[in-house]
Amino acid sequence: MGRPEVDVIPVPENLKTLWENLDPRHQDYVKKHIGFLPTLLKVEPHIAMVKAFIHFWNPMTSTFVFNQYELTPTIEEFWKAIGLGKASLGFVTPPIGQDPISLLR
Repeated sequence: MGRPEVDVIPVPENLKTLWENLDPRHQDYVKKHIGFLPTLLKVEPHIAMVKAFIHFWNPMTSTFVFNQYELTPTIEEFWKAIGLGKASLGFVTPPIGQDPISLLR
């Protein structure tokens, strides 16, 4: 079973124009609530790279699989990406001196 084809949809120009014409205090209000997500309006996706990465995506585990290694964003990274947790939630690391592998057993 092959991977599904990926459509990379460009940001609508009217959405870019709306953001650019928005009063700076309203832009600040939006940024306060969703972070710097609007800066993605200016990102030009590398379509070939997106299609290359989708080849490694495993939808059953929601991970990228490179040979036998799985790579996935952590819960904290997802929360940061969607604006939850903000400054009160830092990235989680094992206690100093603790072997991270031992925490998984």
